[in-house]
Amino acid sequence: MTTPQSPGTFVFDRRLLMLLLDGTVLAVAPTPANIKAFGPPPGGSHKPGHHPQVKLAC
Repeated sequence: MTTPQSPGTFVFDRRLLMLLLDGTVLAVAPTPANIKAFGPPPGGSHKPGHHPQVKLAC
């Protein structure tokens, strides 16, 4: 955890903590374990997709 004395973590000489979020989507192998954990592959309007997807935010 950071403190107000940590260099570069607070901005504008106030107690405003800088934070950055990013996200992505990863395709995983269509194994039964992955389908059970992450759900079935997303499909279009006419047919299912090929790979389950993991949504990652960090």
